[in-house]
Amino acid sequence: MGQCPICKKRTELTQHHLKELGKDEKGVYHKLGLCNDCHVWHEKYVNALKTFELNFEK
Repeated sequence: MGQCPICKKRTELTQHHLKELGKDEKGVYHKLGLCNDCHVWHEKYVNALKTFELNFEK
């Protein structure tokens, strides 16, 4: 349970890997806790970038 950093709802959060931020000093992708709605929205956003062949893993 926590507050989603995007929509600010207090709800159950899931860990989401942020490949757009690259890896940390241990070679692991940064993680962020998001609510389910924002997680789905972010996945759609990343898929749209892939569709238009934009590099989202800079």
